[in-house]
Amino acid sequence: MDNVVKSHSKEGLISFPFVDFGLGFWVWNLDRKNVTYSTAWMELRGLAKDEIGDSISETFIGVSVESRAALEACRQQLVDGLTRCFSLEFQIHKPDGTVVCVEERAIAEWDDNGNVVCIVGCEMDITDRREAEIANDVLAKATTTKDQFLANMSHELRTPLSAILALTEGLQKGVFGETNQQQADSLRVVEQNSLHLLELINEILDWAKIDSGQLHLRKSPVNVFDLCRTCLEAIAEQAAEKSIEIIQNLQPDLPAFFGDQDRLKQVLLFLLTNAIKFTNQNGAVTLVAKILQQQSEDSGAKFLQISVRDTGIGIASDQIEDLFEPFVQADCSFSCNYEGAGLGLAMVKQVVELHSGTVTVESELGKGSCFTISLPLRKNLLDEPASTSDWFFDPLDDVENRDEIDPAVILLAEDNPSVAKGLIKYLEAAGHTLLHAVNGEQAIEVACDKKPDVILMDIHMPIMDGLEAIRRIREISEFANKPIIALSGFAMEKYSYACIEAGANLFVSKPCRIQKLIAHIQILISERADKERK
Repeated sequence: MDNVVKSHSKEGLISFPFVDFGLGFWVWNLDRKNVTYSTAWMELRGLAKDEIGDSISETFIGVSVESRAALEACRQQLVDGLTRCFSLEFQIHKPDGTVVCVEERAIAEWDDNGNVVCIVGCEMDITDRREAEIANDVLAKATTTKDQFLANMSHELRTPLSAILALTEGLQKGVFGETNQQQADSLRVVEQNSLHLLELINEILDWAKIDSGQLHLRKSPVNVFDLCRTCLEAIAEQAAEKSIEIIQNLQPDLPAFFGDQDRLKQVLLFLLTNAIKFTNQNGAVTLVAKILQQQSEDSGAKFLQISVRDTGIGIASDQIEDLFEPFVQADCSFSCNYEGAGLGLAMVKQVVELHSGTVTVESELGKGSCFTISLPLRKNLLDEPASTSDWFFDPLDDVENRDEIDPAVILLAEDNPSVAKGLIKYLEAAGHTLLHAVNGEQAIEVACDKKPDVILMDIHMPIMDGLEAIRRIREISEFANKPIIALSGFAMEKYSYACIEAGANLFVSKPCRIQKLIAHIQILISERADKERK
C-alpha cells in the first residue's frame, strides 16, 4: 500500500498509484479514518516506514505547537466543507536536528451528496526557496542602505565643498576685495585640491551607480574629433607642469559616434590624466583616434578605436589581469606617490561595456602603457533614438560664459550660511539682486512678496524641503513659468528626476562653478523672455 492511494468515486473505492515527483503525499480516508503516506512524505520528515502509523496525527510529527494549531484549523475547515482547499507554510524539525521549511497544500474530495469523503495533502520542501528569498531581502535591504548612505555622504561632503569652492571662486574674482600674488597662488592650491576631492567623490558615486545598475546612458551623436580636442585642451596645463609632450594623431574624417558624450569625455579624460600622472618629467603622452574595419566572413564591422599611450612607469604583467577591478591600483608600492581611489579604470571598463565596446591594455614595466578602447559604429544613427536630457547638466561642464548679463532679482533658498555667502557675494558682484531664504516655507513667503525673476532652490532644508517648496510655488499661477533651478549635494540621478518632476527647470549638483551657474541663469531668463514675446 506504500505507493497506492484509495479514493472514493461513484463506483466505490478505487486505487491509483502515487507519483511523488519529489513531493510528499498523504491521503486521509474519512470513512475508514486512516491515512496513507507516500515514501517521499516519510523521507521529507526523516522517518522510516516502521516509525509511523496510519492516523492523521502523524502529520504533526516535528511541527511546532503554533503551526499545529494552524494546520488543524485549516484541515477542520476542509472536513466541515467550509472550503475546498488550502495552502500553509510551516517548519518541520527532523529527528536528526535539521529544520526544513514546508509548504502543504490540501484538497477535499466530495461525494455526490456533498459530503467530504477524502482529503489529499501534498507537502513540498521549500527551504532553498525561502533561504533565497531571505538572502534577496537582506541584499535588497543592504543595497538600499548602501544607496542611502552614499546619497547622505554625497550631500555631507559636497555641501562643505560647495562653500569652499564658492568662496574660493569669489576670492579669485575679487568679489571680496583684491588679493596679492601670494594669496592668489594659495587660492589656486585650495581650488585644485578641492576639485581633486570632488573628483574622488564623483568616482565613488559613479561606481555605486554602475554597481547597482543605476547608471543610464544619455545617447546622442558625438563629434569624436571635437571630443578628443576638448579633452586634450583640458589636460594641457597639467601636462605642461611636468614638461610632458602631448602628441595627437586624430583621423581627420572621424564619423559621429552614437553614445553618451559626457561619459565618453569622462573616460577619455581619465585615461589622459592617468597617463600624465604616471609619466615622469619630460615624457610623452600620445592620443590616437581612428576607424578600424574588422573583416569577417559575414561582414566588415567598423569600430572607433581610441588609444592613449604614455612613456610612464608601466605595469607589471602579473598586475594587468586585476587592473580593471574596483579599488585596485597598479602597485601598492606606488600608492603613496600616486593618488586615487582605485575606481577609475573599473569605471572606464563599465562605461565602455555599456557602449557595447571593449577596453584593453598593453604595458611594460618601466617603459609605459597603452590603453585602447574599441567602440562599434552604428550603420545608421537614426536606428537608435537619442535620450539626451535638456534639464540636467554637469556643474563643471563647458557651458559658454556669457559676457552680456541681464540683471535679475534672484531668490536663493539655502540653509548653509557658508554656501549662501559665497553664492550671494558672487551673484551680486555679477550685477544681480539677491533675496535669501533659509527654508522652503520662507522661500514661498519671499517669492510671493518680492516676485523674483529666478529661484535657486536648495533641496535639503529644514522645516520644509526644497521639493515641497517647488511644488507649492508652481501651484501659484504667476510662478507657473518662472525659472527654478534645483541645487543639491545629493548627486544621485534619482534626486535629479525628483526635482524635475516637482517642477524645476534644471538640476545642478553641488558644488558648481558659479560662473557656469550664472550662464545657465542667463539662458533660462532669455528663454522665458523669448516665450513671452511670442
